[in-house]
Amino acid sequence: MENRFRWRKFFKPDEITLLAIYAGIVGVAGGGGAILFKYLTALVQRFFFSSWDNLLDAASKLDWYFIILVPTGGGALASFILYSLAARTKAYGIADIMEAVSLKGGEIETRSVLLRSLASLMTIGSGGSVGREGPIVQIGAMLASRCGQLLRLPKSRMRILVGCGVASGMAAAYNTPIAGAIFALEIILGSFAVEVFGPVVISSVAATLISRAVMGDQPAYLIPSFKMASPLEVGFYIVLGILAGAAAYLFIGALSKGEEAFKKIKIPNYLKIPLGGMIIGLIGLQFPHVWGNGYEAVNRILNQQLAGGLILILFFLKIIATSVTVGSGGSGGVFTPSLFVGAALGGALGNAAKFFFPSLAISPGAYALVGMGCLLSGTTHAPIMAILMIFELTQDYGIILPLMLSCIVSSSVARKLNPESIYTEKLRQRGIQMARSVEETVLYSKQVQDILRPNVALVPENLRFDEILKQFYASRSDYLYVGDGMGNLLGTINLHDIKEFMTDRELASIVIARDICGPVSAVYPIDRLADVLEKFWISDLEELPVVQSSDSSRFMGVVTRRDILGTLDREALRSRMLLSRFINKSEDELLKQFPELPEGFKIEKVPVPAKLAGKSIEEAKLRSRYHLNVLAVISPAVNGRESRSFPHPDLKLKAGDILLVLGRIEDIQNIASAGL
Repeated sequence: MENRFRWRKFFKPDEITLLAIYAGIVGVAGGGGAILFKYLTALVQRFFFSSWDNLLDAASKLDWYFIILVPTGGGALASFILYSLAARTKAYGIADIMEAVSLKGGEIETRSVLLRSLASLMTIGSGGSVGREGPIVQIGAMLASRCGQLLRLPKSRMRILVGCGVASGMAAAYNTPIAGAIFALEIILGSFAVEVFGPVVISSVAATLISRAVMGDQPAYLIPSFKMASPLEVGFYIVLGILAGAAAYLFIGALSKGEEAFKKIKIPNYLKIPLGGMIIGLIGLQFPHVWGNGYEAVNRILNQQLAGGLILILFFLKIIATSVTVGSGGSGGVFTPSLFVGAALGGALGNAAKFFFPSLAISPGAYALVGMGCLLSGTTHAPIMAILMIFELTQDYGIILPLMLSCIVSSSVARKLNPESIYTEKLRQRGIQMARSVEETVLYSKQVQDILRPNVALVPENLRFDEILKQFYASRSDYLYVGDGMGNLLGTINLHDIKEFMTDRELASIVIARDICGPVSAVYPIDRLADVLEKFWISDLEELPVVQSSDSSRFMGVVTRRDILGTLDREALRSRMLLSRFINKSEDELLKQFPELPEGFKIEKVPVPAKLAGKSIEEAKLRSRYHLNVLAVISPAVNGRESRSFPHPDLKLKAGDILLVLGRIEDIQNIASAGL
C-alpha cells in the first residue's frame, strides 16, 4: 500500500511540471497560429495584387491608379472591420499585452484579437507599412490567455503563460527561438527568474519546431556573409550605434506625431484608415519598397542591390509610411518596420564609409545587418534580445563583436534621449506607468480590493468612552472606525490619541465617539498597492480605512501594511524558506523559535473544505486521511479580527474557518483542492 502511494506521488506532476506542460501546449498552438497567419497574409496579398510574387515585384506590375487604389481599398476593409465588427473591442498591440500582463493578470479578449488580426491582414496584405509580428504575437498571447482561463490558473501563472504565448509567436514569426524567448522575458515579463525562464523557453522551442516542420528551416531574411575587414571599422560601428540611438528616438517620436496629426484631421475616424492607405499608395508610386513588411527591400539592402542614395531616401520614407499607417489607425506591428529602418540606416552608413575609405574593403551589407539590431535595440530598449535575434539570423560568430558594441551604444543613446521604449511610450501617453521589476509589477497590478479586510465593524458615533475602551480591549487593533449609523465612515479613533481621557475620568464620562474621532485618510478599493504603500509611508499608520469612492464615504473595510508586505512576499519574492517562524504570545513574554522544516514540508493556511464543515477535528481525521498536522484553527471574529483556537479533538470546524497545517506540499495541495 505504501509503495503504491509512493508511485502515485512520483507520477503526479507538481505545479512547475504542469506549467511546463502547459507552456509546451501554448507553444504548439502559438506556432500553429503563426503559420496560419502567414498563409492568410499571402492569400490576402494574392487577392489584392492578383499575384503570389513578393510585394515589391507585385506592386511594380500595377498601373499607377491601382497602386493608389489597392492600399486605399485595404484600408477601407480594415476600417470596416475595426469600426463595425470590432467597435467595442479593446486593441491588443504589444504595448497592450504588456499592460495586460503587468496590470491585469494576463486576461486577453479572444474576440478582440481575432477581429483585429483580421483587420491587420487587410492592412498588411494591401501594402500598409506595418509588420505581421504584431498580430502573430497577439494570437499567441490570446491562445495562452484562453488556455490559462480554461485551466483556472492563478494570475501569477497566467502572466507566465501569456509570456509563453508571446515567445511562441515571435519565435515562429522569425524562426528565432532564442530571440523569441528573450523578447518575452526582457520586454513582456521583465524577469529572467528560473520559474519563468523554463516555461518560456519550452514554448519558444515548441513553436519553432512546428514552424520549421511546416514552413522549413529558412531565415526570415537573405543574410549575406559577414566579415569585418579591418579593426578600424570599430569606429564606424560606434558611429552606427550613436546614429541608431538617435534614429530610434526619431522613429518613436514620428509614430506619436503621426497619431497626433490624424487626430487633428476633422473627418470621421472610419475614413482615416483609407486616407492613410491612399497616402501609402501615393508614396508607392515611386517607392513601393516601403509597403508591407518590407522583407524584399531589406533583402536587397542586405545584398547591396540598391543604390546608396535610394537607401537613405527609404530610411526616411519608411519612418513616414509607418507613422502614417499607425497614426491613421491601421493595425499591425512596428517591430519589422524597425528592422527595415535599421537596415536602411546601416546600409546608408556602410555605403558612405565605403565611398570615403575605399581601401578598407567595407561591406555595406554588414552595416545594414548590424543596423537592424542597433535600431531594434534603440526602439525596444532590449539590447540582449536585439543582439541574439541578429546573431540567430546570421549564425555567424564573426558578427557578434561589432553587433554587441553597436547595440549597447544604440540602447544607451536612445535611453538618454527618451526613457520610454517604442512600446512603453504608448502606455505613458495613456498615463500608465509600467513596472520595472517583479516587485513593482505586484504593487502596480494589485488593488486594495484584492486584499482588503471587509469584516471590520463601525462603532456608533454616540458610543460612550467606557464602551470605546472595551472595544479596544476586545480588539487586537489600535484603531476604531466611527460610523453614522448608515454605513458611512465619519472618522478614526487611534488608541494612542485617547490617553488624556483615560486619566481624566470626569471628562471621559461625557465624551462620545464623535468627539474624539480624527480626520480620515481613506483609500479606495481600486487604488493600487503602490499608491497605498506611499500613503502608509506618509501617515506612518499600520492600517487605513477603505471607503467606496471619492464620492461616497461608505465604509468597505481596512487595508493593512502587513497585508501589503505579505502580498509582496507571496507574489514577488515567492520565498520557499526552510525556516518557519512560530510566535507564541503570552502576557509575560513573546517567545520566538525558528525550527527547521524537512525538505518538501511547509506550513500553510488552508480553508476548511465544505465536506468537513460541522465535523470535529477528530471526526475530520486530517492526520490519517490527509497526512496533515493541524497547528491552529483561525476563525473570523465578530469585530473582523481573527481569533485562533487550539485544535483539540472536540473543536467543531465551521465554514469560513482557516486551518493552519503542517505537512508535505503535495498533501496540502490535496486538501486545498478538496475544498473547491
